[in-house]
Amino acid sequence: MNFDFYGYALSVPYDRKMKVGFNSRPDSKAIAAYWQKIASAPHQQTVDYLKRTAAELQLNDWGTAQLFGAFAANLQRGEASRSLMTWFLLVKAGYDARVAYNSRIFLLLTSDQQIFGVTFFRLDNKRYYAVQLNGQQLKPGKVYTYEGQHESGARPLDFSDPVRFAAKGKEEDRELQFSYQGKRYDINVAYPSRYVDYFSSYPQLSLPNYFKAGLPPVTAQSLLQQLKPVVQGQSETEAVNRLLRFVQTAFGYETDEDQFHEENYLFPLETLHYRNSDCEDRAALFAWLTESLLGLDVVILSYPGHVATAVAFHGKVQGDTWQFGGKSYVVADPTYINADIGMTIPRYAGVTPQIEAF
Repeated sequence: MNFDFYGYALSVPYDRKMKVGFNSRPDSKAIAAYWQKIASAPHQQTVDYLKRTAAELQLNDWGTAQLFGAFAANLQRGEASRSLMTWFLLVKAGYDARVAYNSRIFLLLTSDQQIFGVTFFRLDNKRYYAVQLNGQQLKPGKVYTYEGQHESGARPLDFSDPVRFAAKGKEEDRELQFSYQGKRYDINVAYPSRYVDYFSSYPQLSLPNYFKAGLPPVTAQSLLQQLKPVVQGQSETEAVNRLLRFVQTAFGYETDEDQFHEENYLFPLETLHYRNSDCEDRAALFAWLTESLLGLDVVILSYPGHVATAVAFHGKVQGDTWQFGGKSYVVADPTYINADIGMTIPRYAGVTPQIEAF
């Protein structure tokens, strides 16, 4: 089976007996019978090959689930057959996957990380999410859950470390500019275009996941090399102000509702890709830059309707400060245009934010 996976031309071996269509009205007996048909076909070679490919491509669990789903989508016709095949393969690969059904069949996946904006069902005291591997949202409505559970499938999905996968595709370039104290800086960013497709497939996760993600190695190295001379030789406060100005002014501002018509946190690479971004997107990029270039600890400040950051400096710094974990953190707001460290947007002055590490 030949198919493209984020720029990689893959050829996955399979036995033709695996190509079993599901043509029944969904119910527990029909699903059990379908499982037995696939299980009786030679399938271990395919499962092992997909697992090896996932390891070679350095996919995390979400990427691995997408790989298995892409194989099923190319092998099977019909949504039900594809969902059931993906379920079967993921369970055989050791993942905790289930299915639900009404007139359609839905793949259910569990994770220790909370997923937002996705319908979930609580089974055995665990949340199983009706996620679409292509990033689209499902609204299953009233469903029945298939009770069959298999001992081999016990591992929840882990969405951590998304940037270790090296996506391919046509290289995209973006030129960014910002000025600081009368001097203009030009920053060029390059990245494979398929990365954007990959990141956009992710369901909505909790905010710290986007702060922890960072950038793919090649893009990270290039960006850090260009920004290092901007901050080198500067005091900590001056260096942070320069990084603030870059993130504040090199990108256009637009709310998620206006740009995507829904809440949509961006990974740092997506922030570099899209012309516009909003507060949490800029905060995640700024936090990563500050920790990577300066080695300073950063926390997330979540206000009602707004996200900023705060930085722990090695010396005493003037400005708005919050205490967290035994340290003093000085406000640094990547969305407050031309604001330096210690400055809070006036409408949030006096508002106590939720503070999170990542």
